Formats: sequence, structure tokens, C-alpha cells
Amino acid sequence: MSSSPTNCFIIGYYGYDNAGDERLLTKTVSVLRQINPSVNVCALYPKKAIQSKTKPFSGSSILGETTYCPRYSMLGLISTFLKADIVIFGGGGLLQNKTSQRSLLYYLFLLWLALLFKRPVVFIGQGVGPVTGKFSKALLGRLVNQTQAIAVRDQASKNQLLDCKVLENKITVAADLFYIGAKFQHQPIDGLPVIGVSLRPSAVSIEAFDVIIKGLAECEHDFVFLDFHHHQDSALLGRYPDIEDKWLDIVNMNHVLSTKKMKTALENYSIKSIVGMRYHACVWASIMNIPFVALAYDEKVLALATELGQPVFDLTQSKNLDPEDLRNSLIELNANHERYQKTLIEGVKKLQERSYKNKELLELWLPHS
Repeated sequence: MSSSPTNCFIIGYYGYDNAGDERLLTKTVSVLRQINPSVNVCALYPKKAIQSKTKPFSGSSILGETTYCPRYSMLGLISTFLKADIVIFGGGGLLQNKTSQRSLLYYLFLLWLALLFKRPVVFIGQGVGPVTGKFSKALLGRLVNQTQAIAVRDQASKNQLLDCKVLENKITVAADLFYIGAKFQHQPIDGLPVIGVSLRPSAVSIEAFDVIIKGLAECEHDFVFLDFHHHQDSALLGRYPDIEDKWLDIVNMNHVLSTKKMKTALENYSIKSIVGMRYHACVWASIMNIPFVALAYDEKVLALATELGQPVFDLTQSKNLDPEDLRNSLIELNANHERYQKTLIEGVKKLQERSYKNKELLELWLPHS
């Protein structure tokens, strides 16, 4: 008599048309099925997205027979936890309260439920922090210390966990899930040379965006907008009609990241460099071997750019922003293009090696059918 398949419940910020998070879901499912092809996967998803026939990545063969649990259905959550053999928090910035305190408490509540039902819990590819407030830090530390393991994507995330009194032997410094199995891909050289731009409207003030747009307007190249959070990111462009002629296209990155060849939707352009605010825009640039200027609005973007040796336009110093500094960063980046590409290759190889620590943790803790 054969044993029943292993049931995995994957938790993350999925179903909101965010290209980076949807890619993290497919990566997590892909790794799980490499380890155990018969695994049953259920992913946390908003009710509206579950009902939609046009879910991001819904056509992906990787997701296969994946089922979905509504994010805010208590009965659905309890039922899914009871069926699960393991609970996996599958990458991204879930453990932070910069976005909102409610977001952190929501994920900690799910963690508490998993522990209540005595389910093994593993975190992979986590970008942790910032976490502020004594209560939030204490609660996070208390709950995470009861899990099997947590893999983070950088040293800064580990330091944040240690600050929350998470036991060091629980923590593994890995890398973002994007890098698992990633192969360098190159933009076509015969396309129109442009600069790719990724912005995140909620990250900084309108005044900061005014500086960014002014700096871009002074550049000689035209731009392609990389819309990682479809419609939400590109909505910001309507505020700046004076430079609308410089935007050649708005590309839905959900379409790009869901293809086997990640450049398909951009085949008419040769992206020389990228100005990236979203974390996964910078990750994508590094995998494509495209040098980038990081618009560092928080620690995670700064840490990635620093590790990959790419220039940074520091948005945390919002009172002293100068559009000329952004323009000069782009000029310097393009003038030393080959050197920055070489630095990317060296840095990405290290991240690829570290990324497999996520898989090693899953191999260690995933129950086998």
C-alpha cells in the first residue's frame, strides 16, 4: 500500500499582480517538485484572485495542480493547516512592519496557527526587516524560535533576526529564490538601446519622485518602464506628462517573468542599463547581466546593490537628493559598462551558490511520501 502524498502549504504575498512575488511562488513550487514530484501544494491567495481566470502565472506548467487557500477565510486556513504536513513561508519581505504593522501581525498570526496545529515550519528566501517596536521584535523572536529553520537572503536580514533574539542556529544566510537555477540571459543587441526603469510608488515621497524623474529627464536615452506591480507602478507616470515622449513602452513584467525566455516581451529593445527601485527589478537585472543603478529606498535594495557592486542613489537621504547625482550615476554606469557587467557575473555566481541553501533546508525538512 503506497503512502499518501506530502501536503505543503506555501505562504507569501501572492495573488496581487506583483511580478516578483508571483515568480517566488513558481520558484518555490518548482523546488518542492524537484525534491518530491508527487507533492501536493496549496498556496495562500486572495479570494478574488482565486476566482479569476487570469491569475498571474496561471498558465505556468510549473504550478501544475496547485490549489489555493483564501487569505482571509478562517475556516479555509484552519482546514489547510490541518491537511498540511509542512508549512513553508516562501520568500519575500514578509517579516517587516515598514509597510504596515498589520502586515507583520498577519503573517505572525499565520505562523502562530501553524505552531498551534503542531506543523513543522520552514522559512526560505526571506528578506527580514525593518522590524521596529519592542512588542513586534519580541513576538517575532518568540514565534520564529519555535520553527524548524529560517533561510534569509542577506546578512542584514540575519542581523535583524538576531536583534529580535532569534537563535543563531536557526538562521541560514542563503539568497533570493530567483537565483535558484538562474542562468545568465542577454538582451538582443540589435534592438533599440534604452534604459529600463522600475519605480515603486509607495516607497518614497512624491518630492523624491520629482527628483528621480528630473534626473531621468536629463538623460540622453529613452526609457522602457518595467511594470513589476502591474498598473500600480506605471500609474505614477501620469504625474509627469512633460517627459511622456521619453517613455517608449510600458512592459508588464508578469508576462516577461512567466516565459521561459525572460526577454520575450522586451525583444524590440536592447536594455543598456536599468534604474531599479523594486528589489526584484534589481535581481532580474543581475540575472540578465544588465548593470543597474539602485534607487535604494530601504536596506534590502541597498544590500543587494552593494553585494553586486552596482552604484546606488540613496533615497533614504530624502532632504539632500539631487537629480544631477542620479544623472551622473547613470553616465558613470554606462561609461564603465563592461566593468559593471563583470562585477555582476562574479556577484551573481556567489548568490546562485548561496541560493541552493534554500533547497537544502527543504530537502532536510520536507516529509517524503
